[in-house]
Amino acid sequence: MPLQEYPLPPSLPYPITITSLATPVQSEITRNSPLLNYSYIFAVPKRSGNQNKGQPATEKRIGTWEANFEGTVVKWMVQPGATISRQSATEPVIAVEQSCSHEQQYGGICLICLQPVVDELSGLSHYFCA
Repeated sequence: MPLQEYPLPPSLPYPITITSLATPVQSEITRNSPLLNYSYIFAVPKRSGNQNKGQPATEKRIGTWEANFEGTVVKWMVQPGATISRQSATEPVIAVEQSCSHEQQYGGICLICLQPVVDELSGLSHYFCA
C-alpha cells in the first residue's frame, strides 16, 4: 500500500499553534475527518469608537484541519504545542497509508478503485485525460 506524506494546506491562518491531534496513529480517516486542532491570533478590525487606539486588538481563535484524503494514519511529524509558520508549512506533518495510489485516472475518477480523485491541498477534483 502506498505511503503518502502531507503538509498543512497553505490556506490556514499562519502562524498557528497545534493544540491537539484529533486522529491517533493507526486510525482510519476519510475525507472531512478532523486531523488536528490549532489556535491562531486574529487581528480584530478597527471600528469607529474602538477603545484600542494605537494598538490593534487581537483575539485567540481556534480551527480544525480536516482531511481531503483517505487512509490510515501511520505517523505524525508534529506534536501539540508546536508553532508552524507559513514558511515551515511546506514540510509534511502526517504520513498516511492509502489503499490506492490513484495512478491511473480519467475524468477525475481513479480507474483502479473507481473513487473520485481530489487534490489533497485544494480539495478540487483532477481532470486528466489518459
